[in-house]
Amino acid sequence: MAGHTEKIAIHRNDDIFRHSGNWNIEMIRACERLGIKYEAVDCYKNNFIIRCGDYSALCFCPGNFVYADKMQSANILEAARRKGVKTFPNHNTIWHFDDKIAEMYAFLAIDAPAPKSWAFYLLDECLEWLRVRAEYPIVAKLRCGSGSNGVKLLKSKSEAAGYAKKMFRGGGFDPSPSLLYKAYSKAQSSKDWTVALARIKRIPEFLNTRRHAKMLSREKGVHLLTYDNVMRQLSSDIEQNAFSALSFHWGMEHTNYPAYAHISLVEKLSHKKI
Repeated sequence: MAGHTEKIAIHRNDDIFRHSGNWNIEMIRACERLGIKYEAVDCYKNNFIIRCGDYSALCFCPGNFVYADKMQSANILEAARRKGVKTFPNHNTIWHFDDKIAEMYAFLAIDAPAPKSWAFYLLDECLEWLRVRAEYPIVAKLRCGSGSNGVKLLKSKSEAAGYAKKMFRGGGFDPSPSLLYKAYSKAQSSKDWTVALARIKRIPEFLNTRRHAKMLSREKGVHLLTYDNVMRQLSSDIEQNAFSALSFHWGMEHTNYPAYAHISLVEKLSHKKI
């Protein structure tokens, strides 16, 4: 490959994410310690993919609370791989990153020992399971998060049903770390004042991380597109004095026509006066 050099490219953009626990920084330190040629690069520059073939490998460890990383790191790594660049992580090691549902599927695929887990995509199915089959207490987790953030112990059917309804109909849950919870958990796990002081000094880092995590979307269940669900949402909008705009798009662009059921749904909605 023209211009190819035996040099590793390591992603770094302190404006997007600056943290002492950033693994990309650890990669840089390791290269310096081992005498490995590297160059710190910004993978978010518009021309990076064009010139990434100049490097023998790319290291880009995403941050689990960094919106840009969650959205595009896997795409950037895959694009670099298609340019012939070795990447870390690669698709096989990043597809389940910070996604507890994907991690559950990965464990099931290889018969790895793991806690019993269930994921639901319809509220009615979830409520039925909670009513008939669930054994309490159960632990509810959001897809992303670390340090026990987004984890809740549900002790009864009514508590679990309320959680499910909020997930599917009530706007979901904020995945960003709680300042109060983080302070409490760090205080509880600090063995002495030396550890506590070191953690206090990292408060600015946490606040920076939380600021980026606030960009993440609230986690919520899939809202099945049915007539009843659409009407329920429209009624809720009216109660909140909100303006509703409906847009429907099915199938692949310019190739697939919508299914008959989808056409029937739109036709039924078009005759409904609210």
